[in-house]
Amino acid sequence: MTKKKKIINVSVAVATVLWLIGSTLLAVYFGTLVAAVPVTHGFTMPVLGFDETGGTSVAVDNPGTYLAHPDLVMADDGTLITMYPQDHGKGPIAMKISEDFGLTWSDRVQNTPASWEESQETPTLYNISFVDTEGAKTGETALILVSGCPYWHFIGNRIDENGFNFSVSTDDGDTWSEFRNMYGKQWAAQNGAEPYDCIVAMSSLTQVKENGKYVNKWMGTFHDHKFYNYKTYLTFETDKDGSLKTDSEGRYIANWSEPEYLIPEWRKYEKLSNICEVEIIRTPSEDGASLDGDRLVMITRANSRKTLSLILISDDEGKTWSEPRELPPELNGDRHKAEYDPVTGKLVISFRQITSYKKSALSVKNTILSLGWVGWVGTFDQLLSDGKGDALVVLGASQTADCGYAGTVCKDGQFVMISYGIFDGAAADQPYIMAVRFNLEFLNRK
Repeated sequence: MTKKKKIINVSVAVATVLWLIGSTLLAVYFGTLVAAVPVTHGFTMPVLGFDETGGTSVAVDNPGTYLAHPDLVMADDGTLITMYPQDHGKGPIAMKISEDFGLTWSDRVQNTPASWEESQETPTLYNISFVDTEGAKTGETALILVSGCPYWHFIGNRIDENGFNFSVSTDDGDTWSEFRNMYGKQWAAQNGAEPYDCIVAMSSLTQVKENGKYVNKWMGTFHDHKFYNYKTYLTFETDKDGSLKTDSEGRYIANWSEPEYLIPEWRKYEKLSNICEVEIIRTPSEDGASLDGDRLVMITRANSRKTLSLILISDDEGKTWSEPRELPPELNGDRHKAEYDPVTGKLVISFRQITSYKKSALSVKNTILSLGWVGWVGTFDQLLSDGKGDALVVLGASQTADCGYAGTVCKDGQFVMISYGIFDGAAADQPYIMAVRFNLEFLNRK
C-alpha cells in the first residue's frame, strides 16, 4: 500500500481535457492516470464476469465515506474476521465478523483496542498454528494483526516512519492486545539506528521449516519507500519445557527479529521494477491435500510499471531466491493474495489487475488501465510454468482502479474474498467494502 491521493474516476468516454485536469490529483505511488475499463491486451486466458461463477456478492460496509484495503482471516471456530482502515491506508481500524461464511456481516465491532484508532497503515491478518518438536500441529493457535508505520506526507500534515505495530488474539478474535510497536522510533533511539519505514507489513507471513519440519517461526515481509523489501521473523517466548509463555492477559508473547533484506541478490530488479507488496505462498504437498511442500513462490507488484509482475522461487525457505521473471499480462497487478483449494487442486490469486500502456487511445502518455479486482484461477504447475491459468475472473468491476487488496480464505472448496472499490455506481461515490463467495464448479461449465 502506498502514499497516494484519491484515484481519479475516469472512463474511456471521458474527454481528453478531463483526463489532463484529473492528472493533477494523481497518486504519488501510481504517478499516472488510472481507469477501470475492460482491457485485455495480450491476454490468452478467458476473462469471465463474476456472474459466470454462480457466486454471491454482498456489501460489507458502505457508509458513504472512503473505506479501503481490507484483509480477512478465518478463526478456528469458523468465524470470518475482516479489518480495514477508515481512510486510504491510514485511519482507525474497523472490524466486522461473519458467522455464515461471508453471506452476512455484523455491525462494526465495538470496544476494539484504543491503539487501533491511530493505525498508520492497512492492517494485515493471519491465523497461525503452533507445532511440536516433530513439526506436528499442537492445536494451539493465535490470530495476528499487523499495521505498518510508514512515512506519510500530505497537505497540512506529516507522519514519520515508526516501524510496525501488531496485536495478538488467542480467543478467536473476541479480544485483542493493544498495539505493540517494533523497530520504530523508541527502538531506534535505544539502538542508535533509524526507524524502519514499513509499508504493507506484513504483505505475507509464512511458517518456515527447519530440516524439513515446521517450526514455530514465521517469515513476514514488507517494503519501504525506496523499494527495498525486507523479511522479519515472528517467534514466541517459551518456558524451559518448550510450552508457550503467556502474558498477564493469557496471550502468547510474540517477538519479531530485526528486519533484513529479502532479496539482496536481486536489488537491480527491485530498482527497475519497484518490487513491493510481495505475496509468498508454499507449494502443495505431494498428495495435494495441503500447502506443505518444500518450495516457496513469490509474486510481486511492479510499481514502476516498467515490467510486468514478477515471480521468484525459493527452495531453501526464503534464504535465497531465483532470478525474477515476468508473469503474463493476466497476472500483472498489485497486492496479490493467493489461496489454495485442496478439493480441486486449484489456486485462486486475487489482485488489482493493471494493464500499462505507453500511450492510450487518447494519446496520454503512460496511462494505466485496469479490469479492477480480479482472480486468476489455475494450478501451481500452470503458475510455475508460463502463468497461463484456466480463467481470469473479474470479481469486482470497480468504476476506478482504486480497488483490490483482498483478503482471501477457502474452506471445503468454497472461497470467500473481500475487497474495496466502487462496484455499483448507483449505490456509492466512494470506495466501500464488498465480499464475494464462490466455488470453482464454474470451470466445469466453461
